[in-house]
Formats: sequence, C-alpha cells, structure tokens
Amino acid sequence: MMRVAANEWPVGEGALMASSQRGFTLLEVLVAFTLLALFFGALFQVFAAGLTLTRSGESQSLAVLLAKSKMAEIGADQSFGPGSHSGAFDLDESKGPRYRWRAELVRYSEDELGRADGGELVPYRVDLEVTWTVDGGKRSFDLSSLVLRPK
Repeated sequence: MMRVAANEWPVGEGALMASSQRGFTLLEVLVAFTLLALFFGALFQVFAAGLTLTRSGESQSLAVLLAKSKMAEIGADQSFGPGSHSGAFDLDESKGPRYRWRAELVRYSEDELGRADGGELVPYRVDLEVTWTVDGGKRSFDLSSLVLRPK
C-alpha cells in the first residue's frame, strides 16, 4: 500500500482524474453571462409591453362603462334636449386619466322614420363620445343610441 503526503499530487490514474475536473474558462463564463443578460432583457421587454397593454385595456374598459352610464343618464334625464352637450366625468385624476364626454342629440325627421302619423313620442339619435389620454396618446370611444322624448 502506497501512502501519499497531503501536499503531493497523485501520479497515475488519480492524476488524470484531477486534470479532467477543470473549471470553466473566463471566456466561457463571460459568454454565458452575456446570453443570460440578453435573455432577461428580452423577457423584461415582454413583461413591460404586457403591463402597458393591461393599463390601456383597463382605461378602455372604464371608458366603455362611463359611456354606458352617461347614455343611460341621457336617456332618463329629460333635460337633455336637442343639440350638443359636453362635460367631464367626476373621477379621482390621481388614479388615472381624465375622461371627458361629448353628446349630440339630433331629432329624427318624419322622412327618416318613414311613418305618417306623428305619435306622442319623438325619437332622437344620440351620438356619445368619451375621450381620454393614456401613455401620451389621445383615445376615444363612440356610442350611438336612440332615445324617445315626449313632444
């Protein structure tokens, strides 16, 4: 049995095993870090784009809800007569963009309706536009409907 001192390298089969357990070179490590940096950079851009689309979708959903609410208000409130009406929604601006609305009420003519008798109710076309600014760009949502008003 051969004894080897702690400060000596083994000779023979042990020497081959020791030389095959080399680490990575500096170049290999740098290439690996570069590839990881490129991968995580691309992944970050995908997540950033997803967050931007989510924010845009949320503002669009809120605009649709506000437009439906304003359209219901116009339909129920008899004080909205023919002509243009506009205003801003009373929302907390610190939590998001400011939403504005503009509505146009136009009375249908008898020719457009294609009926002979007048009736007790008069139809109006309501064109409603909700506008807001998100991420530096102006956005809008349009909604049209028909309301009936007494003569």
